[in-house]
Amino acid sequence: MVTGITAIHAVDMHTSLTLSDQDRVLAISAHHLQRAAGTLQTHAANPHAVPTHEITLAHVEEALDRLALAMEQMADAVADWCGEPSAIVEDNALPPEARALRWHLQSVADNLRASEIACAISRDWTGQLLANPPGGSVALDLEPQMEARKRRSALAPPLAPGGTSTMLGPCISPSSPQSIRSARTLRPRRWA
Repeated sequence: MVTGITAIHAVDMHTSLTLSDQDRVLAISAHHLQRAAGTLQTHAANPHAVPTHEITLAHVEEALDRLALAMEQMADAVADWCGEPSAIVEDNALPPEARALRWHLQSVADNLRASEIACAISRDWTGQLLANPPGGSVALDLEPQMEARKRRSALAPPLAPGGTSTMLGPCISPSSPQSIRSARTLRPRRWA
């Protein structure tokens, strides 16, 4: 997890670039996105919110589409920043670090697009579940399940620096390559 962003970015060992307010907008908007995702996460476990999953997934699907496009634009910006027009860039004209960064940004975009497809499929399944709710129209008493989930969460050990739990070993975030591979089979693995 990134803990902070510095205003000075070292371009090379002899020069530095001070970011203007305009240049910080990208990082600031990503921070707002992170906070919005945190808010979504705090409400995601509420079983009473299942009837809103269809519209929630539609919003997430649109957000993933925009994020994928942003990753592609960031990859193009790397070429532009290196002095190569992004529309006609030949990767071998770029420094190795720029080629690697562009490849990884495109990989992020591809994975976001796969997640977008998974959201669309999940939205379809949500519609089917809501059309045929378990127990018919009888309201379910979900309080015992919610209380048990809260107790389990309270008992979980805090994460140590580096994203490891003292009891469970390395933690896999929902966006990690391991969880993406296990959660979908839409695309073959592209990373080492």
